[in-house]
Amino acid sequence: MSFPAQQPAVRQASNTAAVIVCGGQSKRMGRDKSQLLLGSCTLLQHTVDRIRNALPDAPLIVAAAASQTIPPLQNNVTVVRDESVGRGPLEGIRAAQNLLGASPRRVFLCGCDTPLLHPAIISLLIDACPPDSAVLPVDENREYPLCSVVSTAVLQQASSLIENGCRRLRDLFTAPTVRRMALAELRVVDRSLHSLLNVNTPEDYRLLLRLRETL
Repeated sequence: MSFPAQQPAVRQASNTAAVIVCGGQSKRMGRDKSQLLLGSCTLLQHTVDRIRNALPDAPLIVAAAASQTIPPLQNNVTVVRDESVGRGPLEGIRAAQNLLGASPRRVFLCGCDTPLLHPAIISLLIDACPPDSAVLPVDENREYPLCSVVSTAVLQQASSLIENGCRRLRDLFTAPTVRRMALAELRVVDRSLHSLLNVNTPEDYRLLLRLRETL
């Protein structure tokens, strides 16, 4: 059972896919955070379910490490694997883009550890994405590339970035045409900004478990 269900499905956005980046080493957590449980489901399955609320029919890809164990997932998910080790999240993005091709015009990107992702955030970001560019939530101190929407044109840059030695996901968002969205705009549909809550450390996980009791 997915936790928690906040609202009915958001309208389907046509020509949109979603990619969950799942292949990180989880060094600060000390174990694969995608397999952590929230209730009876993994964080990864919760994230899948949240995306399906917003995009019930869209292609949904989990980009995993080459040797990572991914249990069976519900809700029509495709798993792709990194072809090379040690190239960071862009390698997973490249594998996903190779599978998707040019058919979707834009792609929602998120991490595997965002179980409180609000479906309306996804719809808001899709609508805000400029043609052939991207939309990136930001505040004064931080960018949130793992809650963003990128056009296929931007996604296709992953291969050239990797070949040029880039490893950071934020390297996809350097063009001046990228829309940098203030968090105040996201609060319109997710007042608490739980959509941006990810789980990198044991302390983050304990916070998530405590937060679960209040929702």
